[in-house]
Amino acid sequence: MTIKKQNYSSGFITKLFVLLIVLLSLNAYSQKDSIQNLKIGAYGEVYYSYDFSNPSNHEKPEFIYNHKRHNELNTNLLLLKANYINNSISANFGWMKGNYAQYNLAAEPSDLRGIYEANIGFILNKQKTIRVDAGVLPSHIGFESAIGADCFTLTRSLVAENSPYFETGIKLSSESKNKRWFFAGLILNGWQKMQRTLGEENPSYGLQVQYKPSNKLTINYSNFFGQTQPDTSTIFRFYHNLYLISELKEKYSIIVSCDLGIDKKTNEKSFMWIVPVCILKSKLTTNNSVSIRVEYFDDPDKVILTQVKGKEAKVFGSSINFDKRINGNLLLRFEAKHFYASEKIFSIENKANNNNYNFTSALCVQF
Repeated sequence: MTIKKQNYSSGFITKLFVLLIVLLSLNAYSQKDSIQNLKIGAYGEVYYSYDFSNPSNHEKPEFIYNHKRHNELNTNLLLLKANYINNSISANFGWMKGNYAQYNLAAEPSDLRGIYEANIGFILNKQKTIRVDAGVLPSHIGFESAIGADCFTLTRSLVAENSPYFETGIKLSSESKNKRWFFAGLILNGWQKMQRTLGEENPSYGLQVQYKPSNKLTINYSNFFGQTQPDTSTIFRFYHNLYLISELKEKYSIIVSCDLGIDKKTNEKSFMWIVPVCILKSKLTTNNSVSIRVEYFDDPDKVILTQVKGKEAKVFGSSINFDKRINGNLLLRFEAKHFYASEKIFSIENKANNNNYNFTSALCVQF
């Protein structure tokens, strides 16, 4: 989605959170008892991907935002993160580079494109079950994140690529004492935005309900309601995300997800899209696993897949993923993926085609 950039600088936000982390760090190091409250982490993912359509611009299809580059060694995410927790206060700040930052934050001002996360949190009650967080937060929608090593598959699902990875706003959340129920309400700047664009005066809203009846099962429902275009062409989006993550046996895990989006312009008809996903992961040995994914993106009115040239946008995807854990910090991954589209949106040897094949390998380092 093309978003008009604002002309003013937002460097103050970056500087504010950097200053906050520095001050908290100094406080931690000045007190022997609190040095353990500061944690510094890092993540790096180097990859090589080959798209058999052989695109001349070395970029994969427009609706892909991670592992974007074809036939070259590249970095998808290089992340340095600081986390500080002291009693009822917490702060997080992450700075990043790589394809994820380059393509997912392309519409943000240049001085914000390196921010992975920047937020402050406060616990509001003695039982530590209610808290408020504000700033740039991980998205409350979906089961995947930008950190590939935490996901079942090397590349992200189509639904993750075309829904928020992050959000900016305030989140009020509550967790039950037995940690089985989690509730959150959010006031946001918009659909994956660090700041509202010109003409967007109204906030957006979100809700999350998560239930964990056991350590082996998670059921989550999240939604989003808000404005996605300036007031001159007001469009309201109502988005639903439902997923289930289950450990079937010691060696098998499954994710089943279905997203439904509805866009409605004032006094006009609604436009809807639906995205089901299923991923099955099998643990072969202690250090080896394989994952199989099937997904379908049905966007008949081309609300999200706007780049598709044709009558409708329907894309079916399948992939197989092999992971080898080298040690506690290193993960080697391989993935073969196929897309089939209802329209000839891909190109092979300069000829329009319904199919797209690609292979990706990656080395993930996490500390």
